[in-house]
Amino acid sequence: MAPSMNAAAESDERDERARTHFLAGSSYFEEGRYREAGTQFMESYRLSSRPPLLLNAAMAFERAGEFEEAHEALTKYLEHLPEGSDEAPALRARIRNLEERAEEKRRLEAELAEARKAREPERSAPKLGWMGWSGVGAGSAGVASLVASLATGLKASSIHGSLEEVCGPSGQICPVGSQADADRGRRLSRVSTGTLIAGAALAAGGAILLILDLKVKKGEDQSASAWRLDAGPGELGLSLRRDF
Repeated sequence: MAPSMNAAAESDERDERARTHFLAGSSYFEEGRYREAGTQFMESYRLSSRPPLLLNAAMAFERAGEFEEAHEALTKYLEHLPEGSDEAPALRARIRNLEERAEEKRRLEAELAEARKAREPERSAPKLGWMGWSGVGAGSAGVASLVASLATGLKASSIHGSLEEVCGPSGQICPVGSQADADRGRRLSRVSTGTLIAGAALAAGGAILLILDLKVKKGEDQSASAWRLDAGPGELGLSLRRDF
């Protein structure tokens, strides 16, 4: 008697769990979360072995675009039908349709993967447009100007240091001819300052042009690679079974 009671209790417990998954699947289906709905219906079927749940799962998976899972669920449902069932011809046609759409989806996914793979080198080393090359040119000129500014600044500083040694801190005891060196030092100092400002402006402008060009290229790449994976509309032509 005890084993029989235990078996009945276990069966009731499995049935209750199956009902819980069925209700969850129905809720997900109403929310448009079809993949989750299909998964819940399949789990409910696994626990209860009720064939109508396979129809629910197939419908949910098809709406989610998961044609292989829909094909599998509908094929399993067909196995439950008695020989000569009136449902069988329409179901077989629907199964063939799902198989074709699953194959089409696999083909499109393979093409998309190949396209992404082919574009990887372009992403790692993007081609520059006219703004990008202008930015590179301006940036290079800016760096060259900064280097020149540093060189002239060091030269001016060297002249100033030499004059300070010769003329003293007050500059009152400079020998004849030192005025020319002082003038040259001041000119170099002004050139260094001007070159520094120009170099910084060119470098900043070049960086801005380069960034803008890369943003434009990124937008073009995203637009060109915006594939739409759609294996075609379809519906099982059945209504969701709402009773458990």
